[in-house]
Amino acid sequence: MTSPTSRLAALLKEVGAYVTFDADRAISGPCFNCGTTDAPRSLVVVGTWSRQVGNRGKAGSRIERPMCAACVESTAPTELRTWRYHLPSIKGEGWAIVYMDSIGVFTCVSDWGDYGYRWPQAGWGPGDFRKFFLQCYDEYILRKIARPDVYDGEATLRAVKERILEARRHGSWSRDRARREWDRLEVYGHLDSREDFAMWYEDTDIDEAYGLSVYSFSGEVRGFIEHVLPRLREAIKKQLEAEGLAT
Repeated sequence: MTSPTSRLAALLKEVGAYVTFDADRAISGPCFNCGTTDAPRSLVVVGTWSRQVGNRGKAGSRIERPMCAACVESTAPTELRTWRYHLPSIKGEGWAIVYMDSIGVFTCVSDWGDYGYRWPQAGWGPGDFRKFFLQCYDEYILRKIARPDVYDGEATLRAVKERILEARRHGSWSRDRARREWDRLEVYGHLDSREDFAMWYEDTDIDEAYGLSVYSFSGEVRGFIEHVLPRLREAIKKQLEAEGLAT
């Protein structure tokens, strides 16, 4: 016979939630789905952990969207559904083929790059994932499917100069020290490239200088957001209307 713990673990795997048996964890509120507060926290706490700055990405001490065990079970999909969207290039805007499924998986291959992400169901369910996706704004989707990995030399240079000026304004640096750091920027090509920044980083006396480097999203993924995402939304809306699920 399967134990309750094993059944719960299986359910959690389906919906992408988390569980703890630590009674010291704090719950920020009742179950976000049904509103109940009678789930014994010494038994189970399910939801999405907050993240603490400086904690190396480890789970924080507060749960933001707790869900009781009954709702976890009710949101577990009984049947996995997959939807495919073919978006051909009509006016030279590029083609894309997108797959989405009922547990929150998004996958895309396109002229604007290939992307993928899974939205844990504990964060958007219960309901139809397609409806959730339609409610997501562009910048949110962008930050889920991609990371800023293009070095921005101009923005980095501005950040370093602002750090130097700020140190002078607060009186923590002498005029000579600030001048040395300012002149050092010219020595290393005004930090125009990653290589310039790396060499400058080894030479500078600025504390925690690595955090001053600025990275942006690529033009490719920006193109995906601009050219593919609006057409995908229209395709999803038409599909929901055909199924009588439009809201």
